[in-house]
Amino acid sequence: MSVHASLPRDDADTAENLERLRLRLEDSTLQTLEFLASGGQLGAGVNLEELMRLAAREATQLRECLEQLVDDHPRPLEAALRDLVGQARCISEYEIALVLGPTDGSLQGLAVVDLVAAVREALTNVRCHAGATRATVFAEECDGHACVSIKDDGVGIDEHCLKPGLGMRHSIEKRLGQAGGGASFESAAGAGMLVVLRAGNGATGHR
Repeated sequence: MSVHASLPRDDADTAENLERLRLRLEDSTLQTLEFLASGGQLGAGVNLEELMRLAAREATQLRECLEQLVDDHPRPLEAALRDLVGQARCISEYEIALVLGPTDGSLQGLAVVDLVAAVREALTNVRCHAGATRATVFAEECDGHACVSIKDDGVGIDEHCLKPGLGMRHSIEKRLGQAGGGASFESAAGAGMLVVLRAGNGATGHR
């Protein structure tokens, strides 16, 4: 029997969230701080803008993790996505639409933070690399599982270039793996990209 199984439900949820926070600090935040402490890739070619972006990203995500853990009324997925899309619209030159399917507020704790962070990363990728004029974010949530898709009309990429373990795909898949979910990526040159993100134990969703 696991430790979580012997605890009351609220205590088990707290223990699970704390364990996931510990893993996040080890796998992401601490590694980023070590990278920053070394000056990143030291030398004449050091990319200060990249270092600043990494620091800002980790600060934002750590703050969201802590707020979600200690807030008596943490933000549900729908509210978090509305806030994120509103922020993304302010800094993007392309149109971003948010379409909400059924959402029951059942995704909890750090799973919400991880899923929203993955959506943020996907939208950042659209802004920086896709050359898109429009992106649509669609979300649905039920019984502790959630699925969010991001579809853009940008330049796309050949499927064979979407290799595991590289770039955005690697970071998103790792993050959502900690949230009991996963990610899939579909694209073709000239046809934009579809990113489907899932969170929650046994997460399933639309394609």
